[in-house]
Amino acid sequence: MDSRVLTAKFKPLDGRQKLANDQVKIGKEMKIMLNELLKVGIEDPVVSGILVMDDLIYTFKMHFSGPKIYTMT
Repeated sequence: MDSRVLTAKFKPLDGRQKLANDQVKIGKEMKIMLNELLKVGIEDPVVSGILVMDDLIYTFKMHFSGPKIYTMT
């Protein structure tokens, strides 16, 4: 069974950090969700993320490209 999960962060102008910091945070959240999907028996899980900062939207995808190899694009 294939499963997909989405996480999103919306940052207001005054709460904004550097993009790299927010990418790391959303990546960590996506990794946790990917691991939880594996724990419940989901095969080939894929997690997606959206980061909205000001008028810019960044999208991410995380999956396993091999045993214990997380790939975030």
